[in-house]
This record gives sequence, structure tokens and C-alpha cells, in this order.
Amino acid sequence: MRFQMLNWRFGGAFAFSGLILAAVFALNYEPRYITTADLDCMAADGTNPEAFKLALQGLHGNLTARKTLFQVIQDPRISLYPRQRAYLPLEDVAEQMRRDFRFETSSLDARRIQIHLSLTGTDRDRIQPALESLVKRTFAEHTRLRQPAPHNPLNGSHLEVRVPPSPVQSTGATRPGITLSGIGLGALASFLFALVRRFSKVCFLCGAIAFTLGVCSLAIPLPYEAKATLATDTLDRRTQIFESADIAMYWLHAVPPPRLVPDQSGSGFAIIVRDPVPIRAQRTVQDATNALMRGFTRRHRQPAPGDEPLLGVVAPPALPRAPIGNAWRTTPLVAGFALATLAGLCLLLDRRRYFAPSPASSACFSR
Repeated sequence: MRFQMLNWRFGGAFAFSGLILAAVFALNYEPRYITTADLDCMAADGTNPEAFKLALQGLHGNLTARKTLFQVIQDPRISLYPRQRAYLPLEDVAEQMRRDFRFETSSLDARRIQIHLSLTGTDRDRIQPALESLVKRTFAEHTRLRQPAPHNPLNGSHLEVRVPPSPVQSTGATRPGITLSGIGLGALASFLFALVRRFSKVCFLCGAIAFTLGVCSLAIPLPYEAKATLATDTLDRRTQIFESADIAMYWLHAVPPPRLVPDQSGSGFAIIVRDPVPIRAQRTVQDATNALMRGFTRRHRQPAPGDEPLLGVVAPPALPRAPIGNAWRTTPLVAGFALATLAGLCLLLDRRRYFAPSPASSACFSR
């Protein structure tokens, strides 16, 4: 059955409009690129695997420290983020680089751990030299941390490059792909326009209801999630922390109460708090982390020889920048407004006879 209101003129107009809008968007779109590197770290004989992995996480904290990031960004041989540095403070640029940099560890066997480094950005000619600089700093930090010391998991370990920094590769959409996708989106829009015109009253009613629900949902505050990541040396130690009475007593009085989420791939865990006020969520996680560390230190003040426990903060809580669960509120608001607007336009066009009305709409308006 052929839609009476669908014709090639509107299909071509929508497709051409989609192509123009996509081309304009593609001109302002900055493609992102990625470069990766893999390192292998071999532990000495008799080293606790979990303690060794936890010690390697200290490299990530040193690499993402403000001083290190400032040195990499301001290196004249690299000159990373030149456009951002023109109008942003250096602290914000360093925070952007901290988000673009990834430091991930995975166990290859009982003694070997692979360190996967990656750096993404829009500076195609600069991110690979920047990652090479970070790899060199990783070796320097490893050499500094593996100095002989009692119960040092990195003592006697060996670090080597498994895969050097790779050539940059495009990640995400490309400008030609965005431009061509505009034609398909325009054709889809023309079909939806014809469908809405055929059932304009029903679509207008559904759009108005969805928009009303979206407006009402704006009164519900969205929570912000703050998170701190910690790690212990053994799974039994993590179980003891989860069952500790002093932590439960502290969290009983915390509003909102933090949650402990175990890491399925190791002995680590996370402390998570959701609160409508972002600064309060961060402070609650920080207070819970401090209370946990104090209680852990108090219980293991005099450990048995050879059974020194380990508990460290892998990632401290950061200030949440965006609320979670925003899609369920904005989707009906935007979709309802667009549907109601399009259906109302179709009703107006049918009433003013700009198009040949369908028999159904003619019968409705004749009443």
C-alpha cells in the first residue's frame, strides 16, 4: 500500500538536506586517533602475584600525576594539545590527557603481567611521540620503585617492551562516513515524515504525552556517582574487609550509604556512592576510604612475620562531572517534542490544503 503523501520531491529534499547538514557537521568534526603499546613485567621468584599487580598500579598513579603530565604536554618536541592550551588552564589540559590515557594490567601467568598503554587524541602527529615519552617514564618509574627494600614486590622484577607504540589509527567516525550517512538519515526522515502525516493525530497525541512526561521528569534530581578503586593482596583479605564491623558501623551513619563492589578479575574492589550533589558524593567516598584505611591499619598493626597485609588506593575518588541515568529523562523529552512538532506541522499543512489530503484526514476535518 502506497502512502498518499509520500512523493519523490520530499524524499529528495530530505536526503539533500541530510547531506548538507552532515557535510557541515563533518567539517567541524575532529577525528580521533589512537596509539597503543604493550609492556611485559616479570616478577621475581616467590613474589605474591596480587601484591605484585597492586605494586604495578602505583606506576599508573605516578604517570598520571600533574607534574608528569605537565612535562609531557609542555615538551617542545611534542607540544601536545596546542589548541586547548590556547584557551584552557594547564590543569584542565592535564585532566583531558588523564582521560585520554589508559593504563591497564592483565596477568599472563603467575609471574608475568602485561601492561597495556594507550593514548587517544585529535593531534594525529603528536600522540605517538607522547606515548613514547610515557613509555620511557614508565621504565624510569619502575627502576625507581624496584629499589631493594624489605617486602617490596617489585624488587628483582624485569620490565621490557613487548609491542612498541603503534602507528596512529583512526577511532570512531570519519568525515566521509559522516557525510554519506546524512543521505541515509535524510531518506529515513522522509519516510518518517510520510508515516507521521498519515497518522498525524495519533502521533501528535503520543508526542504530547511523551513531552509532558519528559517535562515532569525534570523535577526528579539525577544522582552523581563517585567511585574509589582499592586493591588488596589476597581474596581472603578482601573478604575480611567486607565483613569488618567498623566499616559497617561507619557506613550505617553515612547518607547516602556507600556500596562495596568487588572486582571479578582480581582482589580489588570499588567504593561507590550516588548522590544528587556531586561534591557530597565525592566527600562521602573519600571519608569511607579514609575510614577503611584507618580500620585496616589498626587491625593489622602488628602483623605476623611474612604475612604483612597490603591495601592500597588504586584510583582516588574524582569529582563527578555528569549525572548518571540522564537518557531515560531526556529521550522522551526530545523525542516527544520532535514528534509533536512534526505531527502538528502535518496537521497544519493538511488543514491549509498545502498537500492533497488523504481520505481519512479529509473526513476528520470535514467534521
